[in-house]
Amino acid sequence: MVQTQPETHTETPTRTRRAGWRAWAECAGLDTEIFYPEPLTPDTKADAKAVCARCPVRLDCLAEAIAANEPFGIRGGLTPRERRSLLRRLQRDARREAPGDRHTTVSPRRLVAVDCG
Repeated sequence: MVQTQPETHTETPTRTRRAGWRAWAECAGLDTEIFYPEPLTPDTKADAKAVCARCPVRLDCLAEAIAANEPFGIRGGLTPRERRSLLRRLQRDARREAPGDRHTTVSPRRLVAVDCG
């Protein structure tokens, strides 16, 4: 009888880096309803936030939601209101860094340096 070692890597043909960050998302394959709770209360959003908290691509998701101005659902661990608040804070900080430029924009890439947790 031949014993084999259990496979230790997690890459599969559908879960490769080339498939994009979504393939690595903790929520991949979950029922999306948990990310769109009604009504939006601390209790109803807790499950989605817990999934996002352990997600390795949380910032990619958050950056995409902010860049697309996504008005619904919990993305990257934040509600739409929290995302708008974060964006305003980032824009305010960017204006402080470049006071002469009134049209300073914030790139979603800048979110990598932000700890939202």
